[in-house]
Amino acid sequence: MIARIALAAIALAAISCSSVEMPKGKSKGYTSARLVTTSKPPTYDKDIPNEATANRMIQKSLAANFRANNFQVGPGSADLIVGYMVLVQNNYSTLALDDYFGYGRDSDAIVAKAQTLGVVKNDRPDAFKAGTVVVDVIDARTNKLVYRGHATRDIYGGSDAQRQALINEVVTEALQDFFR
Repeated sequence: MIARIALAAIALAAISCSSVEMPKGKSKGYTSARLVTTSKPPTYDKDIPNEATANRMIQKSLAANFRANNFQVGPGSADLIVGYMVLVQNNYSTLALDDYFGYGRDSDAIVAKAQTLGVVKNDRPDAFKAGTVVVDVIDARTNKLVYRGHATRDIYGGSDAQRQALINEVVTEALQDFFR
């Protein structure tokens, strides 16, 4: 975890002036999607309890959102590739969990911007822990980023059913403009 916090601090210093691409393309013309996978299981951070469970819940919610919008979702050939990154923040740090984000998607710039907005410029007087899901939708044929959305919520404990409901809400919000 310390290495990831250090990475966020370095990214902030190195990229604080950069901008983050936020295309808002639409789902029209596409019919299938596949989720980013990893060639080996990610190494989960011991400081983030239930990280593996949260990733499975996010993947389930992403697939459900695409299916609800009449997309075929599965492995193999597809029109779109869908990746996501989770940012966990508190009053002093930003941690990026990007095993399912894919490569070449400027995750360092996103972490830097999140650190600036969520921690450095934060005016919340309370101690908090918040999670953000950043979803990228990429055209599989051109490898161009078609859409990037995100949503943030405070993180609280709760049952798996409550966590899944919160994750469904966040993923749906992150993708809402894509499916309009």
